[in-house]
Amino acid sequence: MRLITVFVFLVLLGFPGAYTQAAPIPADVLKPYQAYNKAYREQDFKAALKHAKSAWEKAEQHIGEGKTTADLAYNYGSLASKLGKTKPAIAALERSIELTDFDTSAGVLVRLEREVLLTTILLGDDAGRARKRVNRALKFAQKNNGEDNIFYGELQLYKALAISRSANRAATASTRISRSGAQDTVKQAANIQENSADYARKALV
Repeated sequence: MRLITVFVFLVLLGFPGAYTQAAPIPADVLKPYQAYNKAYREQDFKAALKHAKSAWEKAEQHIGEGKTTADLAYNYGSLASKLGKTKPAIAALERSIELTDFDTSAGVLVRLEREVLLTTILLGDDAGRARKRVNRALKFAQKNNGEDNIFYGELQLYKALAISRSANRAATASTRISRSGAQDTVKQAANIQENSADYARKALV
């Protein structure tokens, strides 16, 4: 499984999106964001997490729904996941995904990238919930012509992993699972993994 990496923390310097020069970022949002940015650069991740949460919460209060709020929620969720704060990470990432419709420049790809990170976390926490999440993400991609990219391939792989883990848990919990049923699950997961590899190769061409 892909290691969770945090790579967007320093992206929001200009806060593109919902706010423009005519509507500057409120100071109550900008101040904790700058503190978070500084703490992260200094590798003080505990302080960075605190400031990231404050920046997101202030954006919810002073800006509301929009790209800036989505990005700040993602910043907090990404760092929370890196620090092992699973439940707050999941909540923040779900909110960031909910708000990706406000990103008119690259909304589909941004959402799929965030779905990958969220599914990565859910796979380690709740395979059944991860499976439901990835199914919704794949349907979204198919509906919005978002199938020819690396994120779609990763989601296909995660679907296979979720299926396998759900089957393993079922087999552990009950000795009545049939051999044929287990073989069918393994075959289904293998087919999905093969498809994910195909999508990944296409995206890299």
